Amino acid sequence: MLSVVFFPVLLITVLSIAVYTDLTRRQIPNWLTLGGLGLALIWSLLHGAVIFFPHLAGAALASVWLVFWRLGYLGGGDAKLMLAVGAILGSPKAIAATVYIALAGGMQAASTLFWHHYRHPAAGNRPIRQRFPFPYSLAIAAGSISAFFIPLPLLFRLFSF
Repeated sequence: MLSVVFFPVLLITVLSIAVYTDLTRRQIPNWLTLGGLGLALIWSLLHGAVIFFPHLAGAALASVWLVFWRLGYLGGGDAKLMLAVGAILGSPKAIAATVYIALAGGMQAASTLFWHHYRHPAAGNRPIRQRFPFPYSLAIAAGSISAFFIPLPLLFRLFSF
């Protein structure tokens, strides 16, 4: 019974602390991301290979976000948070989380650009990262929680014409 409760509680705890620290300090601590990653993998390893390998694969699938960090589109804390989220969710839900996080991040970026354009129209001469920084942990939290509760095929069925 504890196994069923552990991963949702870990996910919500890690995401809540990450969003809070990202909003207040613009930083996601390493102890949180690496601790969440380690706890998810150790807990799943203690429950056997059938549980461990999907969670390890989830972390591996989430490592695609490291590319965006290396290109400068994502902060290092956000990329490590995605590794922790991938390990917590496991491989099928990590794929759904990637889609949901990209959708949530796109909506957050569009609303941030729209909001700042009307508040600071003269800021158009500066590079975009200096003009409109925003905490991506909000999109990670929204997408991860959505992936945990809404299966990806349901999303495709909702938006198929």
